[in-house]
Amino acid sequence: MRTIFIILISFSSISQTLLRYDNVEDWNWLGYWYGVNGNYHTNAKVSGTLSASIYGAGNGTSAIEQGWYTLPNVTGLNPLLEYEFRFRLGSYFFSNSTATTRGVDVPDFIDVQVSRDGELTYTSELRITGNTNAYWNYNTLGNITHTANGSFGSGDTYQSAVGNNNGLNTSYSVIRLKITGVTQIAIDILARVNSAGEEWWMDNFELWQITQALPIEFVSFKGNLDSLWWVSASEFNNDYYTISHSKDGYTFNDIEYIDGLTYSIEPKRYSIKNTEGQGYFKLSQTDVDGVKTELDIIFIQEEKQRILIKIVNMLGQQVETLTDGQVYLLIYSDGTIQKIIK
Repeated sequence: MRTIFIILISFSSISQTLLRYDNVEDWNWLGYWYGVNGNYHTNAKVSGTLSASIYGAGNGTSAIEQGWYTLPNVTGLNPLLEYEFRFRLGSYFFSNSTATTRGVDVPDFIDVQVSRDGELTYTSELRITGNTNAYWNYNTLGNITHTANGSFGSGDTYQSAVGNNNGLNTSYSVIRLKITGVTQIAIDILARVNSAGEEWWMDNFELWQITQALPIEFVSFKGNLDSLWWVSASEFNNDYYTISHSKDGYTFNDIEYIDGLTYSIEPKRYSIKNTEGQGYFKLSQTDVDGVKTELDIIFIQEEKQRILIKIVNMLGQQVETLTDGQVYLLIYSDGTIQKIIK
């Protein structure tokens, strides 16, 4: 009897797109120091000639030798995709190579803070501390890869090894913070030191979009008060779809499950009746391995009748006839205003 072995090979691909960068010398994401202690120096760098750095000059009791390196808000992000904030971190003692306090200690730290609401509030997501006069240069061996979860706890702090870590994987030089479920991101990095010869050095700040190939080639998800529908261009190992509903856009409840196709290279249109009416609707897909992927979120509301109430000129005066070349405001019953030029 012959035994036939069938080997299933799963292919996946992840693409990365650099959205924003601040290499200190050049940028499309302009970072800057907020506070009195941060500066830019040329002693060490990853690229170009400069790094963002902060020097300590106190005696171990100072709490004011700190500054925030601020990277402003980036909008238009997709809450269904993953983003990764990266930067390079070193600790040197160029400012005072003979001080007995040179090298960073536990009270010296880098705190990565994330805003998801347009720079209104920030949450500490990741902290790196020194340890008994530790120092290290820029290298690619020391890595931190951390996932932001919207809060700060004991598992969010990383402590360096003691003393000289130059060139060793016990130093933290490449910092990666994964962020999901956001439409906008702003970053503040709090850098704190408190003694002579204690320094933090940062360079090459980047925001990446991470895109992973999906089991389906998704086209669109749409709906109205009567029905919901979506289209796939192809499907591979797709088990089922989940449709969820929310009134506020945050808390979703599953309302229906629709079987997918195990294999298809043809476009497929799905539709279901809208039993919830208004609100937010989320479409998710689960493959045969149980991995769930959110595809899209749409908002449906009842259309209000839009009636023109009045026309006013730029002086706020209501008018009945329009003159060529003049600007007017059309005011509607639903509160919307439209500017026109006759």
